[in-house]
Formats: sequence, structure tokens, C-alpha cells
Amino acid sequence: MDSFKVSERLYEEKDKEMMKFSRTSMNVLRGLTGSCVLFSFLLKEPDPVTTIQAIIMFSTLIAIKYINYFKKFEKLINYIIFWIFDLIGLQAAFFRFPKYAGLFFATATQLFIQGHLEYAASEFYGYVLIITNTLMWIIVSYAVGALDFTAPFEIYFTIFFDVILRICWLKFRFNRYRQEICSKIAVENHEKNISALLQGIPEGILVIDESFSFKMHNSAYVSMFKNLKLFDVRYMKKRHNSKYQGNMNLKEDVNQFCQSDTFTEIFGILCVNEIKVECTATKIEWNEEKAIVLTFREVTALIDMEKQIRKKASTLKALREVSHELKTPLNIIIHEQSEILHSDIPINDYIKDQLHKSLSMSHVLLNSIRDILDFSQIQSSNFKLWPRIFPMKNLIEECLTIVKFACGETSKHLETCDKSSHSSNTNKALKVKICPKVPSHLYTDQSRLRQILINLLTSNFGYQVTSTTLSLKNKGLNVRFTIKISHENKTNQSNSFDSGVRFKIASSIVEKLSQKPLRLIFKPFITFIKFDINIAGILESEDLDIPDEGPVSWPLSSGESTNRDLELIDILIVDDMKLNLDILKRILENLDKSCKCLKNHQKYLVHTANSGNAAVEMIQKMSDNNCGYKIIIMDCQMPGMDGWEASVKINELYENKQILVLPYIIAYSAFDSNEDIEKCLRSGMNTHLSKPCQHEELCKAVSEWIAKPIQRL
Repeated sequence: MDSFKVSERLYEEKDKEMMKFSRTSMNVLRGLTGSCVLFSFLLKEPDPVTTIQAIIMFSTLIAIKYINYFKKFEKLINYIIFWIFDLIGLQAAFFRFPKYAGLFFATATQLFIQGHLEYAASEFYGYVLIITNTLMWIIVSYAVGALDFTAPFEIYFTIFFDVILRICWLKFRFNRYRQEICSKIAVENHEKNISALLQGIPEGILVIDESFSFKMHNSAYVSMFKNLKLFDVRYMKKRHNSKYQGNMNLKEDVNQFCQSDTFTEIFGILCVNEIKVECTATKIEWNEEKAIVLTFREVTALIDMEKQIRKKASTLKALREVSHELKTPLNIIIHEQSEILHSDIPINDYIKDQLHKSLSMSHVLLNSIRDILDFSQIQSSNFKLWPRIFPMKNLIEECLTIVKFACGETSKHLETCDKSSHSSNTNKALKVKICPKVPSHLYTDQSRLRQILINLLTSNFGYQVTSTTLSLKNKGLNVRFTIKISHENKTNQSNSFDSGVRFKIASSIVEKLSQKPLRLIFKPFITFIKFDINIAGILESEDLDIPDEGPVSWPLSSGESTNRDLELIDILIVDDMKLNLDILKRILENLDKSCKCLKNHQKYLVHTANSGNAAVEMIQKMSDNNCGYKIIIMDCQMPGMDGWEASVKINELYENKQILVLPYIIAYSAFDSNEDIEKCLRSGMNTHLSKPCQHEELCKAVSEWIAKPIQRL
């Protein structure tokens, strides 16, 4: 702590106390001198010298007190009177009253001096006072003959010892007082810091006692409540009391809180000057009395944010419902058209071309439905990715097929960078160039990447497009996707890109996938769109072969198959729509014709159930026959027991040892938002497929879980 600050504060404090003590001493002297004057008039033979001295002293003391002019020199006059009083003590002891009365008077004088030593303004003044007073008494004692050089040594030693004791006592008192000053300064600094801290807190703070009288408050409380009385504040919402019915004010709540055993409590939300304030109470000790600290935190923005979140959640829920209702018929349309195109029934080229166009537009419509839901999720910061490993060539072929028939391109080319590309048709030609170094598989969100490519390849962005080229190259640990759009416009039209919702959604998804923004490069007659996909950790294509299930060691089916030599794997499909059941059953049974993964597809014995209850009953029946389903493809939204409840029930049956085999459950639903997928995983499902899905995605999911060991008790 700063010594100069301590010394300065010590001098100020001592000076104040000395003046206070001096004034008290002067009042005592006024009383004594006034009494002496009074008794002098009452005595028959008063001592004239003492009477005159008493009158002079009394008059001087009265003048100092009541005449303003003398108050300017109050400190100096007090010092002079102090020394005069000491001289009178000497006179009384040695001249006027040399016996007992003088001794008493001298002793009283010394006590008076000692008292002033306690309140000396500084150590130096105290030391001067001690030495001066001692020398004065010694000199006077020699002058009157009370002390001479023949006096015993013990008298001088006593006088010297008395001086040393006075100096030591003065030193001790000043050290003690300096410590008190340091402590006092430290406490004041802490109080200032705490006060500054309380004033700087944005929450309003109010300290009240049990009678609701104010003890302390900060500036935030004043600015928050302004001229509003706390008694008149009403609740908007009470959080702490679920049984609360009336419109009780804050004072009544404080009274109840004082009588309770709790130490802290949240009172609720108060309406204060058109703002919402959360009030919290805490019991404390304030100056050895019980008090309550009320804190007021403005929550207007939080309440508004909660309303917005609830509104957005309601909107997302409604969009998920609409998305599900739109995807369900699309699922039937897409799969039926795909089955017709992959069937052995002869179809002429015109009908096949029309089916391709219809199927492509269905995929574009499905992509737009996903765009709407994704846009809402991006706006509400609720967008998530579900990465997986997939063959990139199949995805590119699929996107090109959709783009070809949706946009009317008459030709497409799939090339590598080391081959030249020539196209005789320049009307909206679509070309693809893939560098040989690009890996055959990617690890990212397959459906989102498909969505990006379809959005970017099927939009003209306000241009008169003449040709589009999609190229893929290796860039370190990334695959660089570049879309080159050739058009008839010489000037760039960046506003067309920025204002397009589909472009904004694609740009947002790219940023989520690659952690880098989508880039646009404008040149005369050419526009480039570039983005990167990370390939770190990608497995080689040889490691991604669909594993061979191998021979089945024990019969899984219940003997319903007409050809047991095929050793079929039992799969159960659960959906409340018969069309979905029929289509999915035909897809699984004909994967060797419709799937493009070029693997040796396993044959499946497909069972169907139209509800969650029916699925549970069939599983229990299979378990009674010492059999079980390896895979269950489960719809989520169904009447009665839905897919989520059925999954929970199946896992409970296995945990309670009521079924022998725990099947792997694949969720197959149009509910494909983040919340829906997480709900599926929480209910005990193993993975999720979005309805409708590509045959390759269904094949990969089924094959992946078929290859896993049977979960059997």
C-alpha cells in the first residue's frame, strides 16, 4: 500500500480526532474555569491570583467558542491555552498550592497532557510535547528549589524513565493507529471496488429488509424501474409456483419468502415499463440484520427469442409434415417408373424417353421439396449432415441422367482429362470430365451432394446457356468440382446468382460440407462455379465391395419359401401403404436387375407387415419357431403403433429375452430431418434411409447390415 497515501490519511484522521478531543477538552476547561470563578465569588477570602486567572481563562474560552474571528485560529489558540494550562499547573504545584492541592492539580495537568499525546497530530509533535513538558517541569523545579544537583540519582532516572515510557507509548499508539488506518483504507478500497462492481452489473440489484425498506441499490435498478414503484409491479409469469392462481404482487411474495426455509428463489417474470424482467431473491445478513437481495435481469430479448424459436420449430414441424405428404406419393411414382424402366417388358423408345423425362422431373421435384426444408433448417441453425462412403461415379451418372431429361440436353459426355471431348450438338450440351486421379469413392453426405449438383446444373441463373461442363480434379486432399457455364451474355449477372433461392441453398450446403464458401468467377460469355469436397480418410474402392454373406448356418425363415435350396435371407418390410410394400418388395427381389453397383446380389425372402403391431406379432411368431428376421425395413409414421414405438418394443422384447433374434432395423421414411433421424436412432433403429431412395442406396444399406453377425441370445 502506498506509504505516502497512508501518512497523508493518518495526518488527516489524527488532525480530525485531535480537533475533536481539543474541543472536548476546551469544554471541560470552560466548566472548570467557570466553576473556579463561581466559587471565588462565594468564598469569603478567595485567592485573587487564581480568581483573575480563572476569569481570564473563562473569558478567552468563551470568546473562542462564540466569536467567529477567533475560530480561524482555533487550533493555534488551543495549543497556546494548552501550554498556559501546563504553566498554571506548575504555578499551582510549586507556588500557589505547594502541598496536596498543588500536587493534585499537577497530576490532573499531566493527565491532560497525556491525553493530548494520544491525539497528537504527528509523532514529531508528540515527541516535542513530551520533551518540552519534561524540560519545563525540571527547570521550574530547579528554579523553586524543589530539585537541585544534590538530589538522589533515582529522581533523575525516574524522570528519564518517564520520558522513555511516554515516547514508547506514543510510538506504540501511532503504529497501532497506522495499522488501523491501513485496514480502514483497505476496507474502503474494497467497498469502492464492490460498489463500482455493483454499479457496473447490468442486472438491477436491490437490498431490502423484511419490512420492505430499501438498504442499497445500484444504478441499473434505478434506470430499469425509473419512477415505477416496486409495490405496483405485476407478474407476467411466475416460474417458482406452479399452483399460483392470483395476481399477487412482489411485496406479498417477499413476505412469503421471508417466512419460508429456502435461501434463494426465482419469483418469476415482471412487467416493468414495457420490458420483461426476471426477479430472483436471496437471503443475506446486512449489518447484522436479516435482509433480502432482489436481482432483476431483463429477459425481453430472451422471451422474444423463445417465441421465435417456438415459431420456427412449429414452422419446421409443419414443413416436415408437408414434406412427408409430398414425398410419399413421389416415392410411389419414382419407384414405379424405375421398375418399369428396369423391367423385361419391351417398351418403345418414345415411351421410354417420356418415362425418363417424367422420372427426372420427379427427382427435380423431390430435390425442390428438400430445398424448402433445408432452407428452413439453415435459417434456424438446425442443419446437419450425415456423411457416408459411396461410389462417386454412380452419383455423377444419376445426376447427369436427371439433368439430361429435366433440362432437355440432347447429349452428354463422361470423359477423363486425358481424352479430348467432341460433341456435334452444341445446343445446351452437357459434358463431364473426371481426372483419373480422382478417387472412386467419396466420404460425405451423398444426398446433399446430389442436391447441390442438381440445383447448380438445372438452373440457368438468368443466362441463355449454350453448354455446361462439370469437371472433377484432385486438389491436395480435396476434390475440386468445377461447373463451367457457357452463355450468350457478355456481362456478368451476379445478381441472378445471389437472388436465387436454389443457389443460396446450394451455397449454404457447400459451406457445411467443405467448410469453405462456394466460389463464382465471371468472365465474358463464361461463368465458373467451384467448390471442394474433402477426401481425407477415403477408403479405396477395393475395400468397399459389398461383403459376401456366405452360407447361412441355420434356417432363418419359417419354411414359407418354396425353394429352400437358395438359402434366402428373411427381410421384413413394415409400411401402412400397400403400394409401398409392393414396390419395395419388388425392388429387393430384383436388385440384380435394377441396382448399378455391379455386385453379386444376395437373394432375399421378403415378408410384409402393414403396421407396427403386426410387425411385433410376426417377430414373436418367428421367435417361437426358433427363427428370426435379419433385417427390418421400417416406416416411421403409421396408424396405431408407429415405427418408432415398434422399434422400442422390439428392443424391449429382446432385452427381456422374449425373442431370440434382434433384427437390424433400417428406418425408411419421408421424415428425414435431423430431429427425425436422431429420433430413429434413439428408438433403437440402426440407420435411416430417406424415402424415396436410389436402388444403390437401398442395396448398400441392406448389404451392410446383412454382413453383420446375427444378434441372437
